[in-house]
Amino acid sequence: MVDKDIVLREFSYIDAQKVIDLLSSVENGLSKEIALSERILGSQLEGKLGIQIAELAKKGEQRESESREVKIPTEASIFNRLYKALQKREAIHALPSEISLVSIGKVYEFTGELTISFMDTLYERIKPFLPFMQTTQTNVLKPARSQQRQNISQPTSVGPSQSDMFRILLDRPSISFRVKSQNIYPCVGQGSKKNMKVSLSELEGKYSIMGRAQEIVHEGETYKVYTIQGGLALPTEIISQMRTTFPPQVALMMGRDLVEEDFQMKGPLIVLSPIAIYR
Repeated sequence: MVDKDIVLREFSYIDAQKVIDLLSSVENGLSKEIALSERILGSQLEGKLGIQIAELAKKGEQRESESREVKIPTEASIFNRLYKALQKREAIHALPSEISLVSIGKVYEFTGELTISFMDTLYERIKPFLPFMQTTQTNVLKPARSQQRQNISQPTSVGPSQSDMFRILLDRPSISFRVKSQNIYPCVGQGSKKNMKVSLSELEGKYSIMGRAQEIVHEGETYKVYTIQGGLALPTEIISQMRTTFPPQVALMMGRDLVEEDFQMKGPLIVLSPIAIYR
């Protein structure tokens, strides 16, 4: 049967495992494969020519052939299946105009302007220069270390390089994003880099987002926008130090300095668990 209501989407982010988990919850399990079989039966053919002269009988043997087509599900096809299943149950909701009407756990779909966190964008831009930063610092430290070897009585302590600190604080498997829609409250969330289908810069712009409401941050409350590996929030002391020692050259490249909202945001806002981002 031809699906006349098919919607084509260009995915820039899709959490395939989350899609499968949600679909299996809706459909009470998933089939291992989709198999389509059809059977074509030949018909018998008999004919008689010249009853008085001769009789010729043609009997076509019954033929049975079976063609089996195995369709391999893709991320897009599984998402489409989930979308239709949720749509059928009226389980895809538009963001309400008031944050008090948002329900935790419900699936929402809306369109807005998506921006990647400043810290993730920062690391993406300086990553190509980290080896150079490491080499530069090593060359600067060589004379100092030679002098320290001459005076063994003085203890030496060489801490992590600046490039190492950038990797520790900025290199992580997830990305943070913010979406501005027509609603008065913003939506924020974190997703895995392995689910991205485009580059970080291409993930910014006007997109449709589908996700589950994970948390409501009310007015007066604070949400940690940026966390390092393991989901740990940066201590206030480190945030303060990063802001005061932020290199002016990097600020010039990025177009601004670090601000408080790069690390934490004040409510009201919605924290989304992203399922897919597409156009």
